[in-house]
Amino acid sequence: MVRTLLILAAANAAFSIPMAMLVKRDFSKRGRVSIPMAVWTGAAMHGNSLLLFAIAWFDRGSLGAPSILTSAAGGFFAIAGAALIYLGRSAYADFSRVYGLKEDELIDRGVYRWSRNPQYVGYGLFLGGVSLAALSVWAFVLTLSFA
Repeated sequence: MVRTLLILAAANAAFSIPMAMLVKRDFSKRGRVSIPMAVWTGAAMHGNSLLLFAIAWFDRGSLGAPSILTSAAGGFFAIAGAALIYLGRSAYADFSRVYGLKEDELIDRGVYRWSRNPQYVGYGLFLGGVSLAALSVWAFVLTLSFA
């Protein structure tokens, strides 16, 4: 099962490469990202998270038996990451900015005072926390490849 999920994660990553090029082209032509590109980027990002969850579950314990300490620390980082993702998105104050559909101002309020990429930092913390809670070698590898 882990092997199948790793193949799906590799396919998701492979499809993200042309997506990045198309998003760049889209943005340079229009000054914003089109709705299909926004949907594609959202699906890739959330698909990666769901795959990592599944891999962490089926590969749990591959780095050793999870303990209360590793589970608590992993849970803390996952919750902190989810909160950072939420704060990053809520700072936009308009959902159309979340996926680049509206680029009319530089956001410098909320968590954007401390980071230009709080959602990516949040995803890194979230995925790292899930990996730590499960003590899954493959989940850690995928988290590092995300970073």
